[in-house]
Amino acid sequence: MRWFVTVQTALLIAAPALAAPLDSELHFLGKRDAVCSVDFRRLVDFDSCLPKKVAFTSVPPAVTKVALPDALSKSVPADSQCDHAVELQVLDFVAKQAKLCEVLTAMANAGQTKDALLGPASQTISALPNLNFLNKVVNNNKRVVVQRGLNGKTQGKESADLAVGNYLALVKTDTVNTAAALDADIAKIITTAEGVLAKLPDGTSKRGDKDRIKKDALKTALANYDKTKTVTAAWNNVLTKAPHS
Repeated sequence: MRWFVTVQTALLIAAPALAAPLDSELHFLGKRDAVCSVDFRRLVDFDSCLPKKVAFTSVPPAVTKVALPDALSKSVPADSQCDHAVELQVLDFVAKQAKLCEVLTAMANAGQTKDALLGPASQTISALPNLNFLNKVVNNNKRVVVQRGLNGKTQGKESADLAVGNYLALVKTDTVNTAAALDADIAKIITTAEGVLAKLPDGTSKRGDKDRIKKDALKTALANYDKTKTVTAAWNNVLTKAPHS
């Protein structure tokens, strides 16, 4: 999900004989989700959704897909925000459930950065197929609906809740494809970790031996990784549980 806030700033430009107001609309990116403590906030901003030339407007519970005439910000419907259809919180949820974060930490201790390992997944989840302009009322409520779906909580029945489900139904194909691509990205992380483990020196039995500690930590993390926890399964559950009209 993307959170954008619009600020109307009125500047008074003074001249000896004339004073005229100038309105400046600023879009800025607010707090974003992290994945295994890696911040993805700089990957996407309002303009990232422009090339798709699509927006989803809403008078809850109805949601309508609108084709935009061009990729200019002036063509975007008012009160639109740039949305991750499959949200970052979904990837973070699965990473924690599967204990991928522990693998990433062990890999970081072995000299592989989390940012680099998560790079392909960050690009997948922030690619154009997963981005849409979405009415802010629906977008703001979408985070809660997705959280409920991930955690097996009862969904609400308000019009804003139903609008989220209606939106997700419209973007189902793209989101299912994104979820599958994220699972492939995660699988590559595990394959990379297994390759790194095979090349790490065994170290010695000496107390505090750094090589042995690094290798044991990565071996344990890989042994504990649960490949049955997938983005596809989690996202399908969100889609199934989402309320709609």
